[in-house]
Amino acid sequence: MENLKTIDPSKGKLTINGIPISGFGDNTIEIEYDEDSYNLKTGTDGHSTRVKNLNSNGKATVTLMQSSASNDVLNLMANKDRVDNNGVGAFLFTDLSGRTVAAAPQCYIVKKAKYGMGKEAKENPWVLQLINLQLDVGGNN
Repeated sequence: MENLKTIDPSKGKLTINGIPISGFGDNTIEIEYDEDSYNLKTGTDGHSTRVKNLNSNGKATVTLMQSSASNDVLNLMANKDRVDNNGVGAFLFTDLSGRTVAAAPQCYIVKKAKYGMGKEAKENPWVLQLINLQLDVGGNN
């Protein structure tokens, strides 16, 4: 019986609009849906009804090192969106050390990363809106 599993952050592969993203910070990526799958309403007599929420959009926070060339890719995408509303592309994250996959046919930059300079290297968190997210969270090898 195998009790020990390994998560290898270097095996997380992200592409945005077909372009590989690299140079990740400590918190490589976080992906989640915007809303709960169901909304529950319980009446005063205890009867409950759940309503399926069809919003499948989500957000991803991608954290890059300040020195990563992928900052340029995301910055260009955000600038293009501001100028001509054409900074939208596909999103695909795959954990090659496990079975987690997140895909969205469209994504865009919600807000550019905060910039800072100082005595130590910084990390740039980029927040992306994911349209029609399909998030399959699996275990690891």
